[in-house]
Amino acid sequence: MVPRRSVLAGFLLAPLISGVVHAAHTGSARWGALALVVAYPMSLLLGVPLVVLFTRRRWNRFWQAALAGAGAGCMTGAFVSFAIGQLNSQAVSAPLFSYLVTLCGFHGLAIAGLYWLLAMKCRREPGRADPG
Repeated sequence: MVPRRSVLAGFLLAPLISGVVHAAHTGSARWGALALVVAYPMSLLLGVPLVVLFTRRRWNRFWQAALAGAGAGCMTGAFVSFAIGQLNSQAVSAPLFSYLVTLCGFHGLAIAGLYWLLAMKCRREPGRADPG
């Protein structure tokens, strides 16, 4: 069983990496803040069901969390592309779509990896081998 404090810490702290990395990538704190505005709701919308599913199925290895995070990030990128298209009343270009899906996929990978380190890694029992 994963301790509740570590799960809460994982959900509160892991999406921060998205804002920090995006601010460093773009050189703008505004873009970092925008990344956080997207990362936190999507972490709740997609991350909570994934954590519940993975906990029930006992999928607790790092690569499983990272793959799911990358997939959720790619879905987020597609959603963001659709939202941008709706705001502009036209479809986004293929290069922009690819960029957003890839960028959000990497953000999802980073968030899931950090979540795993914060929430799942601490659940190991003393003397037990690392499942990742």
